[in-house]
Formats: sequence, structure tokens, C-alpha cells
Amino acid sequence: MSTPHLVLTIHGTFAASDDESGTAWWQRGSPTWRALEERLPAEVKMPANQPLFGWSGENTEWARYKAGIELYGWLQQYESRAQPYHILAHSHGGSAVWVALKESVRRNTPLNHLTSWTTFGTPFIKYRAMGSGIPAVIVAIFLFVLYVFAASAPLWILALYRLRSDPAEQTGITHPLVILGAVAAAAVGGALLTPLVYFGARLLRVRREVLWLKRDKRVEREAMNQYGHRWLGLWSKDDEAISGLKATVGLKISLLTPFTFNSDIPYYRIETSRIAEFGKMANLFLFPWINRLLIRWGNKNISSVLTRTMQGNNRPGALVDDVSVGPIWGPTEAYLPIPAALNQQLVHTADKSAQNLIPKIRPYIGQLAMKGIGVGEVATEVSHLMKGDELIHTSYYRNSAVLDLVCLHIAEMADSPQSSMPTACNPELCQWYRRFRKSVQSHVLSQLDVINSLATD
Repeated sequence: MSTPHLVLTIHGTFAASDDESGTAWWQRGSPTWRALEERLPAEVKMPANQPLFGWSGENTEWARYKAGIELYGWLQQYESRAQPYHILAHSHGGSAVWVALKESVRRNTPLNHLTSWTTFGTPFIKYRAMGSGIPAVIVAIFLFVLYVFAASAPLWILALYRLRSDPAEQTGITHPLVILGAVAAAAVGGALLTPLVYFGARLLRVRREVLWLKRDKRVEREAMNQYGHRWLGLWSKDDEAISGLKATVGLKISLLTPFTFNSDIPYYRIETSRIAEFGKMANLFLFPWINRLLIRWGNKNISSVLTRTMQGNNRPGALVDDVSVGPIWGPTEAYLPIPAALNQQLVHTADKSAQNLIPKIRPYIGQLAMKGIGVGEVATEVSHLMKGDELIHTSYYRNSAVLDLVCLHIAEMADSPQSSMPTACNPELCQWYRRFRKSVQSHVLSQLDVINSLATD
């Protein structure tokens, strides 16, 4: 008797829970869980007794990376007993899966029993280093030399003192001038150069990021070459999370307004001519420098903090370069979105659910306006009222046609005939599925074969 295949579910951001049973799509006994049990081929099962994988669900790159490394280790139990398995991952759960697949490449230990992996609305974030990193190394070395020079300043002062003074009058390091010079040098070195060394160390992280990204690109290509033919990526053009993340790339937020003196404003017309003259002089000489140095610097840093928070980017030496719907870069036609009719179903369901939600949250908005309740309490109550299908991003696994596609992919990868599936696949969905796999093969995987062949020549 052959070993049955298992389906493993990986939740996304903000979806963590200590309970393995519940109503969330990835939990035992949920509507999605039961719907999958009804649709899967006979030889593919949902795990009845095995523990489910969970991660923090925090919106940070480090949390996703840590989850991926832990997932790689967690999958070894199935590899060791030659247990075929399929992975279903939503949102950044798919990012964690991708990290696990790359980790298998880095360790040269393929996940041979990973039969298929499917992602729902996963935004694959691509990074680039903050600059080339070479200037950062030069600056950091220069700052380190300055710091060493300042730290040894008391010794330099003592040596100069002994060279310039009469040997008969030398009192050694106890001379007041030597002590004062040493204290002053230590104060200056500690106050000025220590922060410079700190920033130099931060700059070195950029160089480390450059080296990491260079190696990671090679690993990504190899991971896609090994696991790309087993992947199904389901995503909607109207997915709020993917579109929102894409919008943050290169986003510039200006909260601080430039200083200027406008004499046309009525308020200034009643001022004395001396103040008006000062304003004109400030416009010419003072405000341009303030706007250039402080306002521009402030807006740049505020924009950076806000966008990095939205992206979950806590990599100190990297910026988000792109947000893709596929694991590696590919042309627009490489990763097909879900069929238009299916997408319209998701949009209609989300719109209807959002309309039903408005009357429920209106009382809380009224209390907020009357200051009878805090913003945090309103957000908490709204989150409790939301079912999840108000957003397309959290509606994929609630749709029967999406689950049909998932089960079709699992059956194909498990070499299971469609006749063994309890429900027959819609012909239009089957046709789209063939087109998706053909598109990935022709636009991505075949190109990787060319790149790999050139690299080995």
C-alpha cells in the first residue's frame, strides 16, 4: 500500500494562533479544511494527528525569514520518512515557504518529497542594497582610523610634551597639561568619533547586503529550477495587499512643509517694514538652507520609516526594489492572474461583504466622533466584526472555484487521475490551469535552463 500524501497549510501575516483547531482557513475543522477534504483525491489527506506548522505572523522580513528557516527544519520529518506532501500557503506564508526552498538549495539537501506547493495572494518582495557598498567600506575604514587616532591622543600628547620640554623639568604624565589634554582628547573622541564609528558599522551592513543579494540571486534561480514546475500561484489583479505593497516602492511622503516668508499674506502686511525685510533676507539666505538640510532630511527619514514599516522591511542595508507575484523576476505574461470570471466573483463577494460591514461599524464611528471611544478600541471592534471576505486578499480560500484549482494542481502533481477526485473540475478552470503552467514553463523555467547552460559552458 502506497504512503498517502499530506496537505500542509501555512498561514500568512497577522493570522497566528496557538489553537490548531478553529475557523481560520488553515486550522482543523474550518470551512476551508472541510471543503478540501471533500475535494482532494482519495490518496491525498489533510493531516489528522500531526502538529501544524505555525509562525509569529509578524509583518517583518526577519519574522518571515525566521519562519522559512524553521519551516525547512520542520519539513525534514516528512523527508526522513519519505512522506509525500503538498504545501498551501497564504500571503507571506508563501514568502516563508520560498525561504525554506532556498534554504534547501543553500544546504544542498533537496526536498524530494515536496510534491506541490501553492500560494494564495503572495507578494514576493525583491530587495536591493543601499548603494554598491564599496564606498561604505572605504568610509568605515577611514572612520575607524580616526577613532583609533583619537583614542591614542593622550599618548601623542605625552610624547610631544616630553620631546619639547626640558628633561630636567619633565614631571611625566602627572603634568596638568598632559592630564588636561588627555581628558579633552578622550571627551572629543568619545563625543564625536564614537557615533561616527557606529554609523560606519551601519554602512558596513550595506556591503554585507550586497554580497548576500548576489549569492541569493543564484540561489533563487536554482530554487526555481528545482521547485518551479511544482508551483501554482493564485493571485488577483485586485488583491489589496499586493497592490498596496507595490505602491510603496519608491513612495515619497512629505509631511514637513518648507519654510517661506510670503509678504502677500494679509498677516504680514500689518507688520513693520523691518520684519518684512528680515523675511525677504530669510527667503534668500536662511530658509533655503533650512529647507535643504532639515526639511528634506526630515521628510526623507519620515518617508523611509513609514514605507519600511508598511513593507515590513527591517533589513538595515536593503531597500524594496520590486514586488512580484512570482518567486523570481519574469515578464508580465509569465505569471497569469486568476481567470477574469473567478476574479469577478471575488470582487463581488468582497464588495457585498464590505457593504454589510458598514452598518455594523457606523455606531463605533459615531462614538469616536463624540469621543466616547478611542481609535484603538474602534480598530479592535472592527477587526472582530470582519469575517475576512471583505478583502480579496483574504477571500481566495473561501471560494469553491479556487479550491477546485488547488485540488486539481495537487491531483496533477500526485499523478492522480481526475476521476479519483470527488468533484470534477470546471473545463474553463482546467484550461486556465494548463495555460498557467505552460506560461511559467516557457517564460521562466526554460529561460533558467538557458542561463544554467551558459553558466556551465
